[in-house]
Formats: sequence, C-alpha cells, structure tokens
Amino acid sequence: MTINEIKVFGYLQNITKISGRDVTAPKGFEIYQNYPNPFNAQTTIPYALSELGYVKLAVYNMQGQLVRELVDENLDPGRHSVRWDGRDEYAQYVSSGIYIYRMDFRTVSGEKRVNTKKMIFIK
Repeated sequence: MTINEIKVFGYLQNITKISGRDVTAPKGFEIYQNYPNPFNAQTTIPYALSELGYVKLAVYNMQGQLVRELVDENLDPGRHSVRWDGRDEYAQYVSSGIYIYRMDFRTVSGEKRVNTKKMIFIK
C-alpha cells in the first residue's frame, strides 16, 4: 500500500485528493507563491520536485542584483519549502519593495528549468 492508497471497508482505494487538494506527485518542478505576501517578518516559499536534482533558489531585487541565496543543494523529489526573513547575505534587512525569487532546477540527466515569482516586503 502506498501513501496515496487507503483501505476502506476492506477495499483498496487510490486517493488523489484530500480536502480538494491534489496529492499526486508534481510533474517536473513547481514553485509556488510565497505566503504571506506581502510580508513583514518572514515569508515561506514552497516548491515541489518530481525527481532528484540540484536546486538553487535565490532572491533578487528589481535591478536583478542578488540579495540572498536561500537554497543551493541537491534535493530529493517531493514537496519542500524555505523561509526568508527579509535579510540579505550580510544579515541586514532589505528595504521595503518588490523582490523576485528565482528557482533553477537541474535534473540528474542535465535538463535545466527555471521559474520566477514576485513578492512584496513591507517594513
């Protein structure tokens, strides 16, 4: 029995939704909108991988300058998340404004994928 299967009255049922949410494995990779957004103290950036691969997730300002690297490692498939506290690489709080988070994903076979989203930091 897998995590997506459950026995109901002795019969094996395949479960693909829980409370309206899809629980099947992601196809490729997905990066989701951070929450809360806008944020003040900290925000969470969720993402999902369908296979083992190298992930680099970083925050950039609107000029395209690197603010902070949040993830830089090989990760297993599944759902993941990372928190950002609004600080740069030098542990200084950044200014209020719009920031971009970018996720680069490289599979074991060498395929590369990139996705970006915007978030708002308010002091």
